[in-house]
Amino acid sequence: MEYCDRGSLEDAVVEGVFHLEQPEASGSTADMACVAQTLLDVAAAMRYLHQMHILHRDLKLKNVLLKTSLVGAHVLLGAPIE
Repeated sequence: MEYCDRGSLEDAVVEGVFHLEQPEASGSTADMACVAQTLLDVAAAMRYLHQMHILHRDLKLKNVLLKTSLVGAHVLLGAPIE
């Protein structure tokens, strides 16, 4: 299994990874391009699992693992954490 150096999607959401830098007075705005790309990566991973006749059964933020690569962050779906 690959090492996922970016932690879970839950960690990224809590840390505000998907927010654009804004002045404090204006609040924060989500980086919708980053959000959309991450959702597409999760959907592609789920599609691959389904093509391999594998059902994840526990898809949630803390079970989606992120990893850095040469072209950006990648999504890996982790086993359910109990």
